[in-house]
Amino acid sequence: MKRSIVTIVIVIIAAIIAFLLGRNMSVTPPADFPGADKHEITREQADKLIQNNKKDPQIPKIEAGAFKRGILDKILAQRNCDGIRIYYAQTEDSLSTFVLVGIDTSGADLKKGVYADYILPCPPFCNPPH
Repeated sequence: MKRSIVTIVIVIIAAIIAFLLGRNMSVTPPADFPGADKHEITREQADKLIQNNKKDPQIPKIEAGAFKRGILDKILAQRNCDGIRIYYAQTEDSLSTFVLVGIDTSGADLKKGVYADYILPCPPFCNPPH
């Protein structure tokens, strides 16, 4: 029963991420924007971003955030990786962000694994209105 609940949660998270990645953005990020080509961060950086949010939780100041496929593939390709956990996080400047980390079949973070941040935030990098 627990395994099926975990599987359903993973499928839902994967669908949300696929939806965000599949949307066309109305604005192209500038080449020097950190999220334009690099999402990987260290565990220490991830811990700091997550702790910032725990110290001062706020309503997210962004609607969404996108990650490029390469970092998702890198996380999922890790040995024993069975899914991705998404943490609400906050930069030192109190900007909302997300931290991604792989999880194993028991749902535990792969603490020595790959971490991701540097989202493409919406706004300003959003879908055009329909």
